[in-house]
Amino acid sequence: MSERFLDTLVAAVAVAAACHTGANAAETARAPVVVTVTAKGCAPNLLTVPAGTTTFQIVNSSTRALEWEILKGVMVVDERENIAPGFTQKLTTELEAGDYEITCGLLSNPRGKLIVAPGTTQATAAPATPTAADLVGPTAEYRVYLHGEIATLVSAGSALANAIRSGDLGAATMQFAAMRAAYLHVKPVAVLFGDLDGRIDAAPPEAGSEPASTGFGALAHGLLVERSTAGLAPVASALGADVARLQAQFKSVSASPEAMVKGAASGLAAVVAQASNAGALDRPADAADLRARLAGVRKIVELFQPIVAKTDKAGSERIAAELAEIDRLLPPTAVAIALATIDRPALSGALTALAGDVGKLASTLGLSQS
Repeated sequence: MSERFLDTLVAAVAVAAACHTGANAAETARAPVVVTVTAKGCAPNLLTVPAGTTTFQIVNSSTRALEWEILKGVMVVDERENIAPGFTQKLTTELEAGDYEITCGLLSNPRGKLIVAPGTTQATAAPATPTAADLVGPTAEYRVYLHGEIATLVSAGSALANAIRSGDLGAATMQFAAMRAAYLHVKPVAVLFGDLDGRIDAAPPEAGSEPASTGFGALAHGLLVERSTAGLAPVASALGADVARLQAQFKSVSASPEAMVKGAASGLAAVVAQASNAGALDRPADAADLRARLAGVRKIVELFQPIVAKTDKAGSERIAAELAEIDRLLPPTAVAIALATIDRPALSGALTALAGDVGKLASTLGLSQS
């Protein structure tokens, strides 16, 4: 049998195999790509595979041992060495989309061409669901973040109580803002401690009703509305005690990924509700609250973003774009004059879109949604 006839026969067999596998997508996804190396080159000399994991079956039909390489420019991407004459070896490799070359026996032989592109005859594997091990890093980092914010909360609470006792309204107002921001940063998981959260973050009163008697609600009324420290010392003292209890609770309880994601979704819902209410951002303190709530949610989302990017790339890109749009729309300071420049409908729309994607995080991360 002539060598030219053998080359032609090998090429025909390879083409027939490709046609057969193309007829059955499920089989194609499992079947290796057969490449036969003869004395003169590769058959077939042009290969097309999808991006992702591909198994090549290299058949040495020449009379000498050889190696088979996949090249990107001058770089060897992957290779199989010492394939004996008449033997077959497999190479499973992960390839990104692009144009590659393959070696075909002797260095003097022409190189083959390998095109790697998505959407060809082989099916690409579905992204793997994140494992518990994948979630350990973000959860541990969030625990460190919580401890830092709660330390700030305790420190600002002590300074606030001292300022109120001394009647220093300016210092008390500044420490109240620092304390409030730190609490809202941890609010997504502070809600796990219902009674404490209820006392610390007492809801502000409705218009015309009695002001809150405890927590941030009472202090906000006294410092920001009445512009006075009078009568606030017992409130600040009680708040400091509750914050100390919260710190002790956090030392013994770790926030789970499920609690983190659920808290982020709940916190973002509160942000959307606040931003959608007429007049909700009219005061600098309101805008500061919204930014602090959003920062607490954002910390959780950004910790999980690298995992989301692997599992749901499109969703990850949407979240990044939504966060960037919110940064553009929401002024970086609480200066009152800047509040008038906020595009309220656009901000509400961007926050609502982000809430929709954050609401999908549990599913994307493979977490329980109960």
